[in-house]
Amino acid sequence: MKRFFFTFIFLIIAGSGILIAFSSEINQKLHIEKPEVLKNMQDHPIGYLMDEGQAYNVLYPFFNEVEEFAMTDSVAVFSNEETISLYMDKKDVGNLSYEIINPLTKESLYTDDPSNITSNEKGVKADIKLSNLEPSKRYVLKVVAEEGGHNIYYYQSFYIGNNNQSDLLNTIRKTHSLMFEGDKDYKDYIGDGEEGGSFYEANKNSSEKVLMWETIKDYVKMNEPIPEIISYNPSTGIYEIRMRFTVATRKDYEFEYWDFTEKYTATASNGKVKINNYERYGNKKNEPYFDGTRLQWILDEGYERKESQAILSDSNQYVAFVYKNEIWLLDKTYNELTKIFGFDILDSDYVMDEGDQHRMKLLDIDDKGNIKYLVYGYMSAGDFAGYNGILKNTYSHHKRDNESTLFVKLGIGYQELEYYIENASYFNAENEEFYITIKDVLYSIDFRESKFAPIMSLPSNSTYSEDGIIYSFDNKLKENIGVQLINLTSSVSDNNIKTILFENKYTRVIGTIDKGIIIGTYSLENTYQYLDGSVFYPFDVIYIVDFAGNVIDKHTPEQGTYYQNVNINKQEGLISAATYRLIKTIGFNPSENNVTYEKTNDQTIYQFAKENYATSTITSNEIIDETNHIMINQASISLNEETVPVATNSHKKYVLLDASLQNENYIYEVYNRNKLIGVAKQLEVALRMTSANELTILYENRNGKRKAMFSAFDQPSSILIDVPILAQKPELIRGCEVTALAMFLSYYKQDNISKITLSEQLRKDGTPKTIINGIIHFGDMHKGFVGSVSNGAEPGLGVYVEPIYDLAATYTDNLYNITGASFDQVLMFVGEGRPVWVITPGSYNKVSNKLLENWLTPSGYMEVSFLEHSVVIAGYDETFVYLNDPQQGRVIKQPRISFQIGWENQGSQALVVLD
Repeated sequence: MKRFFFTFIFLIIAGSGILIAFSSEINQKLHIEKPEVLKNMQDHPIGYLMDEGQAYNVLYPFFNEVEEFAMTDSVAVFSNEETISLYMDKKDVGNLSYEIINPLTKESLYTDDPSNITSNEKGVKADIKLSNLEPSKRYVLKVVAEEGGHNIYYYQSFYIGNNNQSDLLNTIRKTHSLMFEGDKDYKDYIGDGEEGGSFYEANKNSSEKVLMWETIKDYVKMNEPIPEIISYNPSTGIYEIRMRFTVATRKDYEFEYWDFTEKYTATASNGKVKINNYERYGNKKNEPYFDGTRLQWILDEGYERKESQAILSDSNQYVAFVYKNEIWLLDKTYNELTKIFGFDILDSDYVMDEGDQHRMKLLDIDDKGNIKYLVYGYMSAGDFAGYNGILKNTYSHHKRDNESTLFVKLGIGYQELEYYIENASYFNAENEEFYITIKDVLYSIDFRESKFAPIMSLPSNSTYSEDGIIYSFDNKLKENIGVQLINLTSSVSDNNIKTILFENKYTRVIGTIDKGIIIGTYSLENTYQYLDGSVFYPFDVIYIVDFAGNVIDKHTPEQGTYYQNVNINKQEGLISAATYRLIKTIGFNPSENNVTYEKTNDQTIYQFAKENYATSTITSNEIIDETNHIMINQASISLNEETVPVATNSHKKYVLLDASLQNENYIYEVYNRNKLIGVAKQLEVALRMTSANELTILYENRNGKRKAMFSAFDQPSSILIDVPILAQKPELIRGCEVTALAMFLSYYKQDNISKITLSEQLRKDGTPKTIINGIIHFGDMHKGFVGSVSNGAEPGLGVYVEPIYDLAATYTDNLYNITGASFDQVLMFVGEGRPVWVITPGSYNKVSNKLLENWLTPSGYMEVSFLEHSVVIAGYDETFVYLNDPQQGRVIKQPRISFQIGWENQGSQALVVLD
């Protein structure tokens, strides 16, 4: 319908020789026009921030409240006590109020009613007065309005800072207009381009013709874009701005419609705006069509995109896939393509319809082409428009109809939902039950009974498998005596955690297959730990266990050998493993004797049913007539229909369900560019999910209240912390670890902590040093101090991080074992004024193999080095790290690169206090 409407308008324009930009009135008046074709659509009031009479930042209406922390789809920068102009595009809204919230603590900082409220036939304008707030922190403005007796919620993240935002928005609008109007003055803002690019894919280095739209003819903008500030870095002052708009162009006497997105990266300071980067990409607004020459479906034209997920029916006849946030079904037998679901069904320019704060999840497809799927996040259109949560739909291919059966309203944002649904969920098709872990709690959504309920808090170190099992064991602990299983392929309750034990054996999970879990067993005394902390586990048996804990099969290597490097190939249905043999090289000097595992061969140990996967290349790209075409990789000479049928949405009975989440949790969350990328119960695990990227932030989440634990914002280029200095000698010949700990604790406690007292309190491993058959037997430094701390005449070496942590925790709260963190992360803690206790070689570099010894400890074989040492990292600059060295009793400096290599070689062991 819209195509006919636009074509008709264009014919009028072409006949009169006049090009009109349809929504240009936004610059002169408050009302943001919507296309006439959409007047009968469901219409909810949309909010906008206003700057000098022009709109920016769309505020979408929410009909259920959402956690303020999740509201990051746009951001603004205001000055303290600034008056903000707000516009609502419908007149029938009332009872406006607003609240300023700290999204980390959920604390309400200020509430009031707007002032200067005016309304006309088009909408309502109001002023919001900010209170005095601390700069550089993120806040959320929450606006509540009433329409038809129901509350509507609007959210806007913002910072307090030096507000050059008006200059920025004006410059972005002007640059956009100059390029679109073919004015070379755009170069004043983004500079001279070079060559390359196309009208549908360009950047600041593209040619002048491309940037000024001269590669196409007879084009007109169908709506004036509204700038949206989608990110802001308070540390660097860098903004990222998005503009979305539709362009119509004439080609071969026909009119085409293209959706475009422009992205600008810019800074604004002292009235000057610098655009650092510019991108433009677009895709044609067309339904897919069949290319009779190539015998393929053309799915899209323009900017290159790939399908995000796909599932295949058991018969291989049907494949469902998600492309551009829409669901499609391909019948491979009859070469029929059907559009199943998408909010932008009419390809409209209605602002709410263009919202992209949602995603799709394909659950199941049968051999008749029927599909079960989820839509989660913010609902942009349809019966649930304005709600945030999870929608379950069922598509009937025979009827070509979607039926919505259940909507679960949730108060967490779509990006957080995306993480949990994509990484911690499972659909039990037989029971029509969807399991999802949110934070550390397992929930069930029963589609048959329309129920949402918590089941249990998961054990630590839980891992989801795509095969329908949650298993739990400590990947870092050598003494794993069993594996806990939760079987999601059957009905789950809080009492069906199964623990698998093998008598007198330690266990590790290797992986999973359909209806089975692969477990290796080993003896602790046969393990081999390298100096860097990694462990070789020689499996004496590999078990294939079903989800009920019953052994399906087991494989034992030849006598005197062990399995390792187990590989599970699900597409081929094979499990293979390498076999290893323990080799001992014994000489006259026990300290030079060597123990190692040596590979002997590879072998296939188990075969299972191949798993059916959809191809990862549903689509491909090809340049045709100078335009990129996205096509489906399915060639055929038969064709049922030349046009794509679109599934309908039935209005059968559905259930709208309010769901509340448990807040009694304690987890760590890692965000990058405001997107949740990792969740863990242990800080060291969460740190491994982070990076030194300045857009990565690690939060501690206690019962819904967050504290930023780690970020790269404002990291100084150099720092030296005044940490008390102590020498270990003469009292503690081998007491570097406790002396370094005494310096570390003295700084944080602001008190003198005795190294002697610490050495007396430190846990010891009393295993005596003996030599049996040429092999040194001694203690495990992970268990306690090995040997004598103070008497050099007696054998001894040192201690690792675990006993030091246990001792230090009795002196200070908020102590964290960050072993396994990256060195950049360690320095970022130091950059925040937090000295870090570490284990390092005394050479401050990698330990030569010639200086390694092999011990047999009560915990297995271990590589050790008498260079083992401990210091406190008190500072750094671009070249060096500065260390409180107990060996020398002073601050020393070492090259950063070599120190990092040595620290990592010694197991990346570290402690820090985070208050």
